[in-house]
Amino acid sequence: MEQVKIALINPSYEYPVVKKERFIYYNKLWPPIDLANCAALLEKEGFEVKIVDANAERIAPEKVAEAVKGFSKIFITSSPLDRWQCPHPNITPFVEAVKEIKSKANADIFAMGTHGTVRPNEILEMTEATAVIRGEPELTALEICKNMELEKVKGLTFKKNGKIITNPERESVDLNSLPIPAYHLLPLEKYFYEFLGGRFMLFEGSRSCPFSCIFCLKKTYGNYRKKSSEKLIKEVETAVEKFKIKNAYFIDLEFTVNRKLVEDLCDFLIEKKYDFKWCCQARFDTVDKELLEKMKKAGCKLIHYGVETGSERIMKMINKKITLEQIERGMKVTKEVGIPTACFFMFGFPSETREDMEKTVQLALKLNPTFASFHLTIPYPGTDFYEMIEPGDELFPSIYTGEYSGEELKNMINSAFRRFYFRPSYVISRLKEGNYGMLLKQFKLFISHIM
Repeated sequence: MEQVKIALINPSYEYPVVKKERFIYYNKLWPPIDLANCAALLEKEGFEVKIVDANAERIAPEKVAEAVKGFSKIFITSSPLDRWQCPHPNITPFVEAVKEIKSKANADIFAMGTHGTVRPNEILEMTEATAVIRGEPELTALEICKNMELEKVKGLTFKKNGKIITNPERESVDLNSLPIPAYHLLPLEKYFYEFLGGRFMLFEGSRSCPFSCIFCLKKTYGNYRKKSSEKLIKEVETAVEKFKIKNAYFIDLEFTVNRKLVEDLCDFLIEKKYDFKWCCQARFDTVDKELLEKMKKAGCKLIHYGVETGSERIMKMINKKITLEQIERGMKVTKEVGIPTACFFMFGFPSETREDMEKTVQLALKLNPTFASFHLTIPYPGTDFYEMIEPGDELFPSIYTGEYSGEELKNMINSAFRRFYFRPSYVISRLKEGNYGMLLKQFKLFISHIM
């Protein structure tokens, strides 16, 4: 009996910064770890699996279609795991890839990702895919490949006799039940993060988030849960020792909320003394000096902090559940320990005034992180933010313009970038760090944002 061949595809987007009429986003060359999870499950069941990461390898849709000829089932994601909470507003590359592959491959085509999770009917119609996977893809993809009747597969939307069928939601996957991701199917030499370096991998210690900020899109993740320390450590150990991974990002929406998991991981890394650098995303109110010192000793070279706003009023409105005092205290201790920081700020919330936005810029200058990033707040369908506004006819709005035009908001963001990065004191401090090759890459990324 001929072995069933399965293809998993991450389509290509422009790199590194995509600018369209009303939005701008950074396209990262990061591994689609959710596809690697799916591939590992499928291989365990005896399927022949291929991952085509067209984004990392910069492959056009027609070339992808050629690469997957002869495969019986093809899965294409609109947003790999690092984009589940902030998917690209522009889905044209994804839709074009699905249609191109569908036209040339004699196979069932399944669309997956956040866009299909929040807008399954529309994505089904736009792509003409066999079906759309809603939510976490791993178990749904496995059942499809086992030829379970589509009507019986949870988390699936498809068309039968001209009518759209929406199956019940799928339960959240037990993260500890997933095998080690199929790292061997990824083009590992292609992955890179400008703030760490190459030979780069993503790890996840948990999914979803225990907090409920109005702008964060969590629908794809399912319920909040975490991996055991042993499970996460085994994945890191495999990636570093077998696949020579040198740099990594722990992609949890809030990594340090799981203190024991972080401490266990750090103890392991300190003992192993790997040539391994990593970063994570955290909240200022879930770190302290003891934890940060252990993280630094374990190889933590950067922490992403979501600050969002410098206005106490807006902070309460977006349900961030943190105060400016806690933010300043957390930054102070992070600097004392000596871990570099990347802080993220957002413009364009409902009712936000110019005074509120000026407070955000002033807070960025006061905190003075190693890196600051200023973004438009996107009203994603499936978020409380989306429900608060009148989003108009756009399927995936790229911007909220209730108070300001898109041009005004972009000008505010560009001004914030310039005010932060063009300070002589900042430029001198970065030059003193050395590592000019990495600085050049970061400078090019910055310039592409503001030009």
